[in-house]
Amino acid sequence: MGITLALFGSFLCYGASKYFPDSLPLAKRFIRAHKKACTTLGAVLLLLSLVRFGMVNGYATGPIMFATILFLIFSALVIALSVHKNFIYLFIAIALGDVLNTLLF
Repeated sequence: MGITLALFGSFLCYGASKYFPDSLPLAKRFIRAHKKACTTLGAVLLLLSLVRFGMVNGYATGPIMFATILFLIFSALVIALSVHKNFIYLFIAIALGDVLNTLLF
C-alpha cells in the first residue's frame, strides 16, 4: 500500500511540474487546472507513504526503504512517460495489484 501511495503522490507532483509530457493531455489539463490542490494531495500521499513504510518496517528501516522506492518511482515515471504514454498502464497495473493484494490478503 505504501508503494501505491508513493506512486500516486509522485505522479501528482510530477504532473504539476512544467516538464510533464504532452502525451497525456487529459491528466495534464486536469492537474494544471487544480495545480495547488494536486501538489498538496501529492505531498500528503507521499507523507502517508512514509508513515506506512515506517509502521510496517520500523522507524529506522522504513524511511530508507521509502527513499529507495521513491527514487525508483521518480526515475521510472520520468523515463516511462517520456518514452511512450502506454507505459502509464504499467504503473496503473502495479498500483491496482498492490491495492488488491492489500484488500484480499
